[in-house]
Amino acid sequence: MSIRLPSTSAGYLPRRFARGLVALSTAGAFACGGPSIVGLEVGGRNQTIVAVQGQEIAVTLGNVGPATYASPPAISSSALTFLGVEVVPPYTPAGPTQRFRFRAVRAGQAIVTFRRVLGDSLVSVVEDTIRVR
Repeated sequence: MSIRLPSTSAGYLPRRFARGLVALSTAGAFACGGPSIVGLEVGGRNQTIVAVQGQEIAVTLGNVGPATYASPPAISSSALTFLGVEVVPPYTPAGPTQRFRFRAVRAGQAIVTFRRVLGDSLVSVVEDTIRVR
């Protein structure tokens, strides 16, 4: 499916349409109470994000080769609850992409340590900090 946006002969969006689109997107986000899932995507390492109580957090980590991130990851405090992990697209020959899901349950800070392992060997470690408000 493709969506065509209105444009002028110069190939850019009319200013009035662009402003309307931004206003509509912002209003939609606030009307729904903001995003229900906050996340960190592939490529980020040792990042910090902020979530609100009750919000779901998704951390997506990519792998190269046969090593994978162990589940469950270590969580430093009770501010988060681990919900699960799954392999998600894109499915590449390089290795699986894993999405870890958490729920922010109480105010505080948690350091989540992801251990990438191959058999009994530790390959690498990623530590993300999640602040819950």
